[in-house]
Amino acid sequence: MPQEHVAESTPWTRYLWTLMALVALTLLSFALSFLRTGAWEIPIALLIAVVKSVLVLLFFMHLVEQKFINAFAIIVAVSFLALLLSLVVADVATRHTFPPAPLPALSPPAPALSPPAPGGSAGPPPEPLPGGR
Repeated sequence: MPQEHVAESTPWTRYLWTLMALVALTLLSFALSFLRTGAWEIPIALLIAVVKSVLVLLFFMHLVEQKFINAFAIIVAVSFLALLLSLVVADVATRHTFPPAPLPALSPPAPALSPPAPGGSAGPPPEPLPGGR
């Protein structure tokens, strides 16, 4: 029974394809920086960054070839990150507290303690300086 030889990609071709994908994603993020996509700018940039970091993790750090325990550790870490971020989002979304008064920087200045006296003087004249000047 003849064994069939399965053509396997050599490591340098895998690295080359990964490098080309990383360069393409970098060019894509550069091109998208010139487009005004409004509120979608940050989510798109973050998505591209996540894809690039996953490519680096899988191929350049050899996590594709590792045992399941490494993948399990990454899955647990990402799950905890998602849990904590969802708790933060839920906390911020359910806050309905407002300050009891306007902030001091936004309120008008306080009035003077006493209005100036008629005639322009608010009190007795100042003492003369020592030395006669």
